[in-house]
Amino acid sequence: MGAPSDENAARHSLRRPIRRAVAATLAISAGVILLLSMAYGLSHDDARKARRAIRARRFEDAREPLSRWLRAHPDSAEAHLLKAQVAYSQGRHSEATEELKNAYDRGARGDSFERLRGLLLVRNRQFSDAEPILLREFAAERAPDPDVDEALTIIYLENSRLKEAGWVLDRWARDVPDDPKPYLWRTELDRRSPDQDPDQIEAHYREALKRDPNLAAAQLGLAELLRMSRRFDEAKNLYESYLTQCPDDATGHLGAARNALGSGDQEGALRHLDRALALAPDDKGTLIERARIDFRRGAAADALKALDRAARSDSFDPDLLALRARVLTRLGRTDDAMADQDRLRTLKRDQARLDEISERLFRDPDNLSVQYEVAQWMFEHGRTDAGVRLARKILSVDPNHIETNRLMVNYHAARGETGLANYYRLAVGSSGK
Repeated sequence: MGAPSDENAARHSLRRPIRRAVAATLAISAGVILLLSMAYGLSHDDARKARRAIRARRFEDAREPLSRWLRAHPDSAEAHLLKAQVAYSQGRHSEATEELKNAYDRGARGDSFERLRGLLLVRNRQFSDAEPILLREFAAERAPDPDVDEALTIIYLENSRLKEAGWVLDRWARDVPDDPKPYLWRTELDRRSPDQDPDQIEAHYREALKRDPNLAAAQLGLAELLRMSRRFDEAKNLYESYLTQCPDDATGHLGAARNALGSGDQEGALRHLDRALALAPDDKGTLIERARIDFRRGAAADALKALDRAARSDSFDPDLLALRARVLTRLGRTDDAMADQDRLRTLKRDQARLDEISERLFRDPDNLSVQYEVAQWMFEHGRTDAGVRLARKILSVDPNHIETNRLMVNYHAARGETGLANYYRLAVGSSGK
C-alpha cells in the first residue's frame, strides 16, 4: 500500500507547479487583455475627441488626440486622413499631401478623401483637375464648407471667370454670415472688374473687419486704399494696427512710409523705409521711395545707386524710369536721361496695348489666343512669373498650343534648363507647324 501512496504524492507534487504556472499564465493574459482594452478605450476616446474638434474647426485641439490615436493605431486610414485635414487647415500643405498619401495607401477613399485631394490640387495650381471635384462638393447637400468655397474662388479668379467667383462668394457669405473671408475675397473680385468702384472695395474691407477687427490682410488692404484716397490719418491708424501684428512685414512698412510721405512726415517715412530695406534689401518699391527722398535732399548720386539696384529686378517700371531720368538730368548725364525717357514713352504705349488685351480677355476669358497675347506681353516686359503661370494654364487646356510652347522653349532655354526646353520643343515639332 505504501508504494501507491508515494506515487500519488509524487503526482500531487508535480501538479502544484503546473497549476501555479497555469494560474500565472491566466493572470498575465488577463492583464494583457485589460491593458489592450484600456489602450483601445483610450484610442477610441482620442478618435472621438479628434473628430469633434475637427467638426468644430478647432484644429489645434485635434493635434494631440490624433497623435495618440496614430501611436496606438499607426495603420488607421481615418486618422491619417484627419491629420491631413488638420495640416491643410493650418497651412502646412506639404504635410497634408504626405498624410493624404498615407491615408490612401491604407485604403482611404470616398467623399472626404476626394474633397481634400481637390483642395490640395488647387494649392498646386492644378485647377482643371480640382474644379470638378470641388464642384461636386459645392453642390452636395452638406454643411457649409468655407475651404471648398475659397478653393473654387481661387480657381475662378485665376481664370478670370468673375461671374462664377461672385456666385461662390455670394453663397459663402450667405451660408457663413460671420466669416470675414468672403468679403476679403470680394475686394479682389472688385479690383478685377473693369468698372471697379473704390467705395465698394472699401465697403467690403469694412465688412470683413466688422467680423474680425484683427484680420491683418483686411487692415493692410484698407490702409492702402485710404492712402491712395489721401485719407492719411485713417490709413496711419490701420498701418499701425497691422504692423503691431506683423512687425516684420516689409510691405507693411513700405505702405506706412508712403503714407507718412503723403502727410509730410519725412522722418517717419525714413524710419519705415530703413526697416523695410533691412527686411527686404532689394525690394524695388522701397528702393524707389528711398531714392525719391535722397533726390529731394540733394543726394542725387545716392538716389541713382538705389534706382540702379531697383532696376536689376524690374527695368520696365514706369515710376523708376521717370525718376531715374530726372536724377540723371540733375547729374548732368543728359544722354542717359533721354534714353530713359524714350523707354518710358515706349512702355506707356505697351501698357495701353496690355489694357486693350486685358479688356478683350475680360469679355472672353476662355479665349486661348487672347490669353497667349497676355502671356507674351508678360514675358516681353519682365513679368516672367505671371507669364509662366498663364502659359502653363493655356497648355493645361491645349497642350499643343504652338505659340505658347515656343514661349516655354525660350523661357527654359534662357535659364539653361535644356531638358525642359526640349520637352516643349517636342510639342512644337509634333504640331507640324
